[in-house]
Amino acid sequence: MAAALTALSYLGLALLLGSVLARRWLTPGHPGWWPGAVGCALLLLAWAGQVALTLSVLGLTGPADMIAYATGTATGRAMLTGLLGALAALVAEVAAWPTLLSVVAVGVSLWGAAGIGHGDGHGVWVRLLHALHAGAMGVWVGGVLALVGTARPLVPALAWRFTPAAVGSVLVLAGTGLLMASQQLPRLSAWAESRYGQTLLVKLTLALLALVASLLVRRAFARRRGVRFQLVREALLLMGVLGVTGVLSTQAPPGGHGRQAGAAGVVGAGHDDAALTLSGVPLCTDPQSVRLTFDGVDAGRANRARRALQPFLAQLMQGTLPRSGVTVDRRAACASPAGRTRLSVDVRYLDPQRYVGFGGAAYTLTVRLQVLPPTPGESTRAFLADWTGIHSEERVGVPFEAALLTHSREAVQTLIRTWRRDNGQDSAP
Repeated sequence: MAAALTALSYLGLALLLGSVLARRWLTPGHPGWWPGAVGCALLLLAWAGQVALTLSVLGLTGPADMIAYATGTATGRAMLTGLLGALAALVAEVAAWPTLLSVVAVGVSLWGAAGIGHGDGHGVWVRLLHALHAGAMGVWVGGVLALVGTARPLVPALAWRFTPAAVGSVLVLAGTGLLMASQQLPRLSAWAESRYGQTLLVKLTLALLALVASLLVRRAFARRRGVRFQLVREALLLMGVLGVTGVLSTQAPPGGHGRQAGAAGVVGAGHDDAALTLSGVPLCTDPQSVRLTFDGVDAGRANRARRALQPFLAQLMQGTLPRSGVTVDRRAACASPAGRTRLSVDVRYLDPQRYVGFGGAAYTLTVRLQVLPPTPGESTRAFLADWTGIHSEERVGVPFEAALLTHSREAVQTLIRTWRRDNGQDSAP
């Protein structure tokens, strides 16, 4: 499902770019604005579906949860950026704004799209590569779809108009694709040994076939015979490229993404400790109050877990604590250690070839909620609640994200009860 939704988002981008390209260059003023509107709708459908799919892992699919994800995570904000850019491009076409504004709007949409999936979390340079790659693919696919759907005669002049854009797209695709592949497939053997490399080879094969089909289209234009049939064949091959790209986006590259930071397990143990009273202690939270680390976890899985967990762990710290009557001092950065509150969540992969007895792959999970003392030097902490467990998804039938969320909630509720008790309030609801 995730692969299909990703492919659908790429198709939406292609329709949007193809609509702008056709109206501004290939067939000025045609088609109407509806292909761009369909592209925007597909983007909304695909990205909303991806959010719902991610949240369903945790059983959190309410409107408030989706809003928290969209506004509180890098991926969610990238989706919003992409949608805003797409809508601006559509408005630019409907209102006949200058071409430059359309180009800027499309660029914003591509930048947003590049922040989803493998382009996320690697810095501006890698994200720019993904944006250029997606844009070039969108121009090629969208341009072909625009030619297939045009009601105007398919004359050689159309081929001459589209050729510079098509050639430029192929060159950009080749350059950006080579740079991204060198990062994600550092060894030649990984192309054949890894599922990611094998899928990428399928994509390259389809892209080469589409390139051959484009040469046949050009030949048909010159002969003025069978042009639409050849265009449809090229379009179908390009649809296959988009589909395989969707599959590729769900797989972890052998090169990985670097160290990711972002139902109970089979075995687990918890510990709560309040070394000092929390009476009169305001809890200080800032953007660094939640820390997610993954050790040895598949890069793609770690990325998905980080995107799923981050907004809800942040909501526990920034929303649940103050709503429960706890005095929370929310800052851009806690300048003093006094009352500084930190929720650390760690996941370590246990290779089944080395760690046996858990029915397959397992994870060591750690949840640690700590409050530093009001007076430095009094103690190493004023409050500590932690839990560590070994979690086998195969044995318990639930993803480790659910276990982490459960124990994070329990730790926060323990802190709430302790703070309210020490400050003479009733127990937290």
